[in-house]
Amino acid sequence: IEYRRRRDAIAQLALAHVPGTAAAPVAYTADEEATWRTIWEHLRPALERFGCREVQMALDAWAPWERPIPQLGDLSRAFGEAFEACEACEADTTAHRNVKGEGLERIERLYWFTVEFGLVAEGGVPKALGAGLLSSAGELHGIERADIRPFDIEAIEATPYGTDDLQPTLFVADSVAALIESTLSALA
Repeated sequence: IEYRRRRDAIAQLALAHVPGTAAAPVAYTADEEATWRTIWEHLRPALERFGCREVQMALDAWAPWERPIPQLGDLSRAFGEAFEACEACEADTTAHRNVKGEGLERIERLYWFTVEFGLVAEGGVPKALGAGLLSSAGELHGIERADIRPFDIEAIEATPYGTDDLQPTLFVADSVAALIESTLSALA
C-alpha cells in the first residue's frame, strides 16, 4: 500500500507538469536511491553496448547523475534534440488517437516500433533508440535474438506486437533522422 501511495504521489507530479516549464523535482527516499543504483549497475553497461550515438552522448552527460536518481529536467537537458524529436513524434501519434479501427492499430504499431522499440543502423549494426528498449537491460540484450528487419512503414503497420515478452521482431532505420522523417510522413 505504501508503494502505491508513493508511486501515485510521483505520478501526480508528472501529470501536473506543463510542457515548456520546469518539472517539479522529486525528493526520492534512501530506498528508492538504492534501487536506482542497483538498476543502473545493470542498465548502464547494456546502454553503452546497445544504445545509438545519441544515447551515448546522453550517457556522457549523464555520468554525474548515476547517484542520485536524475530529475526529469536533467534528462530533458541531456537528451536535447533526440528527446525533443521523440516527444514530437509521440505527440503526433497521440494527436492521431481519434482514429478508429484499423487506422488506430496502424498508428499504435508505428508508435510501438519507433518511439518505444526503434532501432537505427550505425556502421551496419542495429542500435537502440526507442524508450522501451532503452529502459530495460533485458530488452537491450534481446536485440541480439530479435528478427531485425529493414525499416519499412508498410511492414511495421502489418506487424503485431506483444507487451508481455521481449520483442521478437524489430525494425532498423538508416538513421535517427530517417526514422523520424519516415514516421512523421506516414502520419501526415
